[in-house]
Amino acid sequence: MANFGSSNKFAKNLRRGELLVPHLNNYFANAVFPDDIPISINMNKEEDLAFHPSSALKCSRELYAMLAEELPHGKHALEAQKNFMIGHMYHGLFQWIIVEGLGFAEWDQIEKEFDFGWDKSKADFDGSCVTESGNPYRVRGYLDVARCTIPNVGEYLVDIKTVNSRLYNQANLPYSTMEKYEAQVKLYLEFEDLPEAIILAIEKDSPHRFKEFRIQRDPDFVNDVVLRWESVVDAVALGELPDCTCGDRTCPVKGIYDGAVA
Repeated sequence: MANFGSSNKFAKNLRRGELLVPHLNNYFANAVFPDDIPISINMNKEEDLAFHPSSALKCSRELYAMLAEELPHGKHALEAQKNFMIGHMYHGLFQWIIVEGLGFAEWDQIEKEFDFGWDKSKADFDGSCVTESGNPYRVRGYLDVARCTIPNVGEYLVDIKTVNSRLYNQANLPYSTMEKYEAQVKLYLEFEDLPEAIILAIEKDSPHRFKEFRIQRDPDFVNDVVLRWESVVDAVALGELPDCTCGDRTCPVKGIYDGAVA
């Protein structure tokens, strides 16, 4: 269990209303580390045709292309591959700190998987997620820290995000970035049946600071997301391309469906 010493940062962050960050800063300030910190970097998650919380705001046409298996499959660019690996590395380290360094969670709460509508033993739909038209679908997600118990505060879902210094130094993360993060976490909160989550933003560059954003559960938002997902499932079953939901942005699958009426 953590040693809650008299760290100035601990007190300062408590005054700012942050819940987890003070304990992380105090952990590093106390500098009582083991000789070895084993972390696992899992780069290759299983591919599937499920809806994921990270795709909550994706264009309906992009989701259609995914389910219809019409999305081109190509490798990510060099810079993206490096970002993915460094992000996974930070996740592994801070998950270890939350479990072993602070004692705020158990390992069964790390990368906790939810898989709705799917029977893994049969590798087929199980009938629990079906549209009103009778078309089955799958919803899948992995929670960074499903339940983190912060002393004298309570239990929170924690989602870890790594950001560069340029973004970290802004008062708030860019709207489009935060909108995506919030949507993802609201779905996680429904999965785990918790009222509130912490998005832990970790600065990838020196001096590696932390800050947090708290997200409230929002069942109405989640219901709207699921209804749109179901409309895409039905569209695929009918072979009818859905309307683009990108607004005035460039549609990510415009090249696939050139000439389609929006």
